Amino acid sequence: MSQNPNMLRTMIGIGLTLIFVLGYAVYSNTVESEYYGYETTNTSESQVPNQDDDTVAEWFLSTNMPMTWVNVTVTGAPQDSILRVQADGTPWFHSPFLGDNQEFPFSCEGDGDYSDLVETCDYSTNHEIII
Repeated sequence: MSQNPNMLRTMIGIGLTLIFVLGYAVYSNTVESEYYGYETTNTSESQVPNQDDDTVAEWFLSTNMPMTWVNVTVTGAPQDSILRVQADGTPWFHSPFLGDNQEFPFSCEGDGDYSDLVETCDYSTNHEIII
């Protein structure tokens, strides 16, 4: 190497450039990340929905924390009523079979190899079911 200083300069230059490029890549992916972390627990919290108009059976609730599971209980509703749950923001999975112990396969993966054989979930911001 002492007889070829150009090779030494090239190796040092490439090494510093590599360190700079990799450092910038790590910095840019940690400063402005599209992902965020949140903590979740297995404890449930009851939410009291708000109603704007007493003549319309429509309620809403707001939360400042990410919701990972929603259980809805309806009592005293007329037969063939429609329960509609709408979430502003991101789509989410829904199926009436979620949480039930079934004798048949169940998966929320809609594009899998067995999607024709198993019950899958709907992925949307608006879900409804007749109760």
